[in-house]
Amino acid sequence: MTASRGEPKLPTTSSEDTSAFQTRGEYVTDKAHNIIGSYDTERAPWGATHRDAWKAIATRPFLAGAFIWTGF
Repeated sequence: MTASRGEPKLPTTSSEDTSAFQTRGEYVTDKAHNIIGSYDTERAPWGATHRDAWKAIATRPFLAGAFIWTGF
């Protein structure tokens, strides 16, 4: 059930909102060596960068946060 402004009555979390690529501790992208810089500029065609996903969450005060999956 939602409140009158379309916001949920209970706090909510978001999940799986980004599909971005980074290599921790690397600052230069070198795709020939499968290294992606950690400046949050690379994403999958269907996804969003971490920064863009967080902007969407930050504009919704009823969202408590998000879960980001990590893959290896």
